[in-house]
Amino acid sequence: MGRPTPILRLPVDFRTFGDPVLVKMLDAATEYATSIRAGGIGWLSFVGGSGTGKTYLGEALTRYLGGKVKHWPRFMGKMRSVGFNVYESVSDLANTKGVLLLDEIGVGNDAKTFGLDLLMQVMESRRSQPTILTSNLTMKGLAEIDGRLASRLLRHGQVIACDTMDYALRQPRTS
Repeated sequence: MGRPTPILRLPVDFRTFGDPVLVKMLDAATEYATSIRAGGIGWLSFVGGSGTGKTYLGEALTRYLGGKVKHWPRFMGKMRSVGFNVYESVSDLANTKGVLLLDEIGVGNDAKTFGLDLLMQVMESRRSQPTILTSNLTMKGLAEIDGRLASRLLRHGQVIACDTMDYALRQPRTS
């Protein structure tokens, strides 16, 4: 059994870098897309350092599958807006039909406060819905915030550790 044939059309081809982590990420995205197209409902999580392609790949995969992208820190920022109905918005987010990308979970000052409770509500409501999650934290970092968070990622799908070089550092700089 060989590698899955990539089905995502990406402006940057992860395979050209010769980095096994990027290939693993692309293969996982391809397998996930195939599963979702066949009626699957699992989760796919990309965790690890900044600039490794987690959001880039997550957004491309979500667009390919016709889903919605939500950047968790922006959602939490809106929560502070006047007239923002937190519970209605969390319910709408949790009940999003189809694939939902929750980008950058577990970051910022909200990670250990009310924001974590809201995230847990969304995740609990989406247990049987296709969901893609990204975090700049490692699994250990997520577990340090709250073990429930890391446990749910592991229980409800595949977690890919994106422990590779920042994309910007791969590019030659010209001044």
